[in-house]
Amino acid sequence: MTGALPRARGRCMQNQTVHKAASLSAEVLATLETLLGRTIAADEDVSVMAIPPHGAPSQEAREHAVQRLEEMFRVADERAAERADESPDDIEEIIDEALRSVRPRYQPMR
Repeated sequence: MTGALPRARGRCMQNQTVHKAASLSAEVLATLETLLGRTIAADEDVSVMAIPPHGAPSQEAREHAVQRLEEMFRVADERAAERADESPDDIEEIIDEALRSVRPRYQPMR
């Protein structure tokens, strides 16, 4: 399967669409509410996505993923051993600082 999208009447067909609930017909809205199991407010956005099926990864791809994970764990173990003399509170602060660097609004739960 290629990455190209199917075509309909010369146009590329999309795998995702987003609409305001207020713009949907009563029939479509009722169907969506049945699928979701709740009512949809008129000011909500409704997104529908179609995901094409795909096969399981090959044995080679799975083995490669395992190797990458094992390497990642090995490096993590080495780094943990380097910090074995640090207190758990210091380690928690290092983790919190790393999380705040990628998620500025991160607040630890303690």
